Amino acid sequence: MTKALVPRLLAEYRLLALLVQHAGEVVTRPVLLMQIWGNASKIGRRADVHINGLRRRLGIYADQYIETIIGIGYRFRHFVNRTLEPRKESVQVDPLRAYIDESRLRSAR
Repeated sequence: MTKALVPRLLAEYRLLALLVQHAGEVVTRPVLLMQIWGNASKIGRRADVHINGLRRRLGIYADQYIETIIGIGYRFRHFVNRTLEPRKESVQVDPLRAYIDESRLRSAR
């Protein structure tokens, strides 16, 4: 993994975590920039670039999780089950969980 890729993955992970924390709510671009990068004055397309990277990692499931609110920001569509016990009836792999686990592994290296 290149040194340039690590900050990008970290930013995508933080972005995903912020959206999940505010599941169902619209998070504006300035809020994203301030929370993730600490600077809302350089709005540009930075948030959009990282959202696109996050969507690529989520693959075909991206539209199920991330919604663009044109001209405003983004919304994480699914509410997150905040209980600690996993569901036992479901055996399917959740792409969001796989992304988070993959990012943690990469950042630990």
